[in-house]
Amino acid sequence: MDFEEQLTVIRIRKRYSAPFLKYKYIYLKKEDLKSKKAFINKMSNIVKTWPDSEYQLKLSSGKVFIKFLVRDGIITDVFTKSNITGKNYPVAEIMKK
Repeated sequence: MDFEEQLTVIRIRKRYSAPFLKYKYIYLKKEDLKSKKAFINKMSNIVKTWPDSEYQLKLSSGKVFIKFLVRDGIITDVFTKSNITGKNYPVAEIMKK
């Protein structure tokens, strides 16, 4: 998998998912993804004002790169594996290296 620094932010709602207009893109470096803790530290200032919801960061190909949950302005959970298909998201390859 080729690493992409620019990822599209998608907000998941009960009936649909759509691009998050407040932050259309997030820019991450590989060192921001070396662990879940590093990812949360990088994102903590960014998500402070985001509404409570589930979010996905997607690659330009449309594949989900990582999924996370925001509650009260903090990331409460990070998902590196799909709960529907059981397959790892591409971020799992980076986090285990």
